[in-house]
Amino acid sequence: TFDLVTAQDIKTAAYTAVADVEALIQFFNNESGGEIIATLTAGADRDDVLNDSGFVFFTGGSAGSAPVSNDWSTTLDLMKKFRINHILVATGDPSIHAMVSTHVNEMSSILNRRYRTTSSGASDITKTVAERISECKALNDARFEYNFTPFKRNDRVDDGAVRTFEPFYGAALLAGIKYGNDVTISATFKSLNILGVGETYDIPTQNSIIMSGGSLFGDDSTVIHNVTTYQGQNLILNLPSMIWTTDAITLDSQDRITTRLKSMNKAPTDLVINEFENYLITNVLASYRDEKGWLTNEVKNGKIVTPAYTDVEFVLAGDRFDFIFTGLVPAPLHYGFIKQKFVVPGLT
Repeated sequence: TFDLVTAQDIKTAAYTAVADVEALIQFFNNESGGEIIATLTAGADRDDVLNDSGFVFFTGGSAGSAPVSNDWSTTLDLMKKFRINHILVATGDPSIHAMVSTHVNEMSSILNRRYRTTSSGASDITKTVAERISECKALNDARFEYNFTPFKRNDRVDDGAVRTFEPFYGAALLAGIKYGNDVTISATFKSLNILGVGETYDIPTQNSIIMSGGSLFGDDSTVIHNVTTYQGQNLILNLPSMIWTTDAITLDSQDRITTRLKSMNKAPTDLVINEFENYLITNVLASYRDEKGWLTNEVKNGKIVTPAYTDVEFVLAGDRFDFIFTGLVPAPLHYGFIKQKFVVPGLT
């Protein structure tokens, strides 16, 4: 496995034999994660790399074509098997966005119980604001975030050169903020690790983007607003953090109910059911209000106007147990207004 050497004097001086070619072969096979399989070309000599007149760099690889919708469909089918919180979609293709939107809503149904959200954005920074707004509105999905703003950052693949990244890359930045903090935290107003943005918007344009369901960044490297593409007026469906909160409550309560059911060692008599219901109210729901902050009381003038959870109902039908309640989910503060009254001295 040593490199090929010819006409080398080994009598008058020491010579160190090397195996650079073998080292390269082993490096690619062991360190490339299976992306490259290296072998010595048939009939080739293990000539020293520097002396190999036939040496060429790798030619550009090809997968035959860009990923087609069937590739995405196959991947989404595979993802149905796993518990996934969030899907980052690395393309701005509206047809793929629609496909992923259908997937997350199907998986987040009561039947499938694998709640998840998704985010992406435009992949072409030359798209006009109007074109991107149209794509946001077409999605109209409370589980889909559409990132609007191209941004500047060092490109680690290109020796740290400053590059303007397509908006869909912003989905990864926002996911890092949200999943690095408490589930109720909104990404709005948070600072981004970027060098600036590729375009800025005046206030009317910002409002148009937000109303269309677009998440956008500001030139001060902060998140101006983070919303879903939902087009209705229901606040909980416009703010991603509130969607995550409801998903967290649903998943956690399902797990705790399942654990409790596993511990039961007697048939569900009225007494047992009453104990179970009391556990859900005083332990589960109370913990969402007092410990996790997923539910909150509405308080005015020091008095509770609306409790964190109301209309609690339990329905036992055959072997099915339904746990029903109305929960008050805290909305993050996204706006601040200053009202002023100026008085000129000497005037009333």
